Amino acid sequence: MIVQSIAISDYSTGTSYQYVGNSGNMADIISNGGEIGSDQGATATTIEAPAVTSLSPSVPAGLGSSSDDSASATIVVEGVPSGWVVSSNGKIVPIAAGAASRPSIVGVACGVIFAVAAACIGEWL
Repeated sequence: MIVQSIAISDYSTGTSYQYVGNSGNMADIISNGGEIGSDQGATATTIEAPAVTSLSPSVPAGLGSSSDDSASATIVVEGVPSGWVVSSNGKIVPIAAGAASRPSIVGVACGVIFAVAAACIGEWL
């Protein structure tokens, strides 16, 4: 999200303000050294915000389309704190809450081959 503009209108003559409630109403504001809303007809001052030169922090747009909608992935992005990852839906989560990784076919095949080889060697000894 990028804030493109914001307008602040101060219609009070006080030098400082104290907020005594949480209703969001002007009645919850106490003005020190002036009145609330006393210069409501005053001319507004406009200040332009500087141009956005970069978006930060950046999160990858996604992994592209896939025929396997149930597939999950964990994305590691530079700047994400240690122990945290960016999940496939773009949220930064602790590693324990990240997407579960599936065992690779190569790892499973190597494990099976090793088990068969160990069984064969055991028979020969």
